[in-house]
Amino acid sequence: MTPERKVTFLSIWINIVLTGLKLAAGVFGRSQALLADAVHSLSDFATDIAVLVGLKFTAKPVDQDHAYGHGKYETIVAAIIGLALAYVGVRIAGSAIQRIFHAMHGDPLPMPSVYAFWAAVLSIAVKEWLYRVTIRVARTTGNASLVANAWHHRSDAFSSIATAAGVGAAAFLGHDWLILDPIAALFVSVFLFKIAWRIVQDQVG
Repeated sequence: MTPERKVTFLSIWINIVLTGLKLAAGVFGRSQALLADAVHSLSDFATDIAVLVGLKFTAKPVDQDHAYGHGKYETIVAAIIGLALAYVGVRIAGSAIQRIFHAMHGDPLPMPSVYAFWAAVLSIAVKEWLYRVTIRVARTTGNASLVANAWHHRSDAFSSIATAAGVGAAAFLGHDWLILDPIAALFVSVFLFKIAWRIVQDQVG
């Protein structure tokens, strides 16, 4: 198995576990920010699959219809990853803004659990490690889709930082800080937009 496929399969298993952990902690820990973070990890899993599909095509040799090989599929897969990130960012931002609007008009917000905070902290550590492993393989092999996927992992780590800050403040500081949970979810969407723009710009530039 090639290094590209090995690191992508590793990413798939990690994202499955992290998504399940964050979904459970978000639901039982009553945190919109962590649920948004879980969706981000789920999108990581989807883009891992896209990378595997791209690797399958790029591994094919030059043929009559592809005289210069199949490398263009790397660019296509990387662009798809960027667009997927942007879409997830839009959905998360819409939901967070709605929650903030209702809270400002007196609707009560749930108190997040400390379990949600620790799940976010774990995600930061794991996804930053996965970014470093993936970017090292990507730079060694020169694979554009792996570079995009590595930045997807780091964007998840960054979003988990915002999640941990928002959930932690709400969980540890009391009811006056509950609005920080949906605000943290909104920050997650900003990270997604930034990384998505960088990825797409690199492929079309």
